[in-house]
Amino acid sequence: MGGRVTQPNPRRWPSVGVHVLAGQVLNARDKFGPMMWAPIANNIISILVLMVMEKVRDIGVLLAMGATHQGIRRIFLLQGLIIAAVGTLAGIVLGVALAWVLDRYHLISLPVDVYFIPYVPFHIRPLDVLMVALLTVGVSFLATLYPAWRAARLDPSEALRYE
Repeated sequence: MGGRVTQPNPRRWPSVGVHVLAGQVLNARDKFGPMMWAPIANNIISILVLMVMEKVRDIGVLLAMGATHQGIRRIFLLQGLIIAAVGTLAGIVLGVALAWVLDRYHLISLPVDVYFIPYVPFHIRPLDVLMVALLTVGVSFLATLYPAWRAARLDPSEALRYE
């Protein structure tokens, strides 16, 4: 118990405040992160299921002409991955640009009498950007599995009969 007690150094307060603020943001991300991915996956699933429903006749024609169920599945998996890649790329470009502008021009200011820093700093970390991109494409790929499976199991005669 005989440890030495030191006085807080006011010069270190801004850096301590930034770390505390960053820790609170990271805790919120860990708690609410999984809830963020559910709407993303739901949107991709609904878009591709609707596309399967619209393309029933085309899928039936392809199957009647000799396309394999595996080929139909690959078409929809590829389409889902293309949607994911384009969306991820657009999100990364817009997100990085917005974070750069907000950090460069200090657009979000904080009251100095309450916080130790005058503005909210934004730091773009390439590893975070890469992790978000990989997770987004991975969730999107998982979301494409059901619509691709549904498209691949269509019976060509049933698909052409009612269209």
